[in-house]
Amino acid sequence: DPAMGSGHFLVGAVDYLSDRVLELVYEISGKTFFGSEIYESPLVQKLKEIRKKIVERAEKEGYRIREEKLSDKNLVKRIVLKRCIYGVDLNPLAVELAKVSLWLHTFTVGAPLSFLDHHLKCGNSLIGADPESFEELFSNSLFGSRYKGLLNALKLLEKVQELTDSDISEVEESARIYSQVTQELKPYRKVLDIFVARHFLNNGLQLLIDGTKGNPLDVVEGKVNLEKDKHLKALLEKALKLAEEKRFFHWELEFPEVWHREKKGFDIVLGNPPYVRIQEMKKNKKEEINYFNRVFKTPEGSYDLYILFIEKGLSLLNEEGILGYIVPNKFTKLNYGKKLRKLIANHLNTFVDFGDNQIFPNQTTYTGLLFLTKKERDKAKISRAPHLKGESEIKGWLSEFRKEL
Repeated sequence: DPAMGSGHFLVGAVDYLSDRVLELVYEISGKTFFGSEIYESPLVQKLKEIRKKIVERAEKEGYRIREEKLSDKNLVKRIVLKRCIYGVDLNPLAVELAKVSLWLHTFTVGAPLSFLDHHLKCGNSLIGADPESFEELFSNSLFGSRYKGLLNALKLLEKVQELTDSDISEVEESARIYSQVTQELKPYRKVLDIFVARHFLNNGLQLLIDGTKGNPLDVVEGKVNLEKDKHLKALLEKALKLAEEKRFFHWELEFPEVWHREKKGFDIVLGNPPYVRIQEMKKNKKEEINYFNRVFKTPEGSYDLYILFIEKGLSLLNEEGILGYIVPNKFTKLNYGKKLRKLIANHLNTFVDFGDNQIFPNQTTYTGLLFLTKKERDKAKISRAPHLKGESEIKGWLSEFRKEL
């Protein structure tokens, strides 16, 4: 979720994935395959190990836990949370609230709170180096063997993912390893910060990353003497400060394991992106607007920020990926949605238009449910809801509509 807020959609994702995983495990475990071999999912053994570890730790500390309290559902939710769920928000308080929501939802007696810093992060989802720029920049021969820092970070992240956090020592180990990941990626982040800061500052920044001053990683780590070029040195400091203030977020660097695999990108992008008219941002966010207009394909007229989140979400999907957003339906009719409509036309899976029905209490919004696929399509399902009264009718109609899909 690229605008996760307090994590409501991610909590739902944890539930859905956990239920589906367990359905599959129960469906195939105990069945006979290849003649006489009885299959047991590796996950079943993993759950036994986690359960045993929690019980033994409790007994060692002087209290007892009944094993039935450690249900498969609870333990699987913890695994799904740590390995499969990703979220970003511009507001650091929202990130902490999302962690609390997910911790409460996956609370397991006798087990500590899971380590989540590797997947729930603070940043501006719309401002940063896109994966294509990342690949173009770091595939340059300028970086040579220094590319290995990214590979080291990937190996360390695999270790973090494998730790189940079933006791406090594993949580601490997750935090320790992730601290190493952060250090490995720090110089790469600075290079990307400079790359993006070019849109906000003097073009002289290009000299710091095009090899003119040497290996860009050496430049940002202070291994290149810039004392003779005080202007460039000041520009470098200004760029890094700007990146911190505006919270640049480089998706491939923040979640490298998502892109450095066979299917590059996310399987699912979901959420309810913010609805903010550009006119409202013009008062104090002119730099950001100029950046959006240069970097994104879909800005048109007096557009709304959710337009950019749709474009960004589609770009983050892998080749089999699906996007699902709750968004205003206005982009389907108004001029500012013209470029977006063109962009998503061949990716549209389903659109549900609620018309004048008010879905959110105490708010006047004209809502739609948008589902896109990364793969291009030659047909889509579009439906307009009838006049519905109250939450129960809306839920009932949606339930029937889902059966048609």
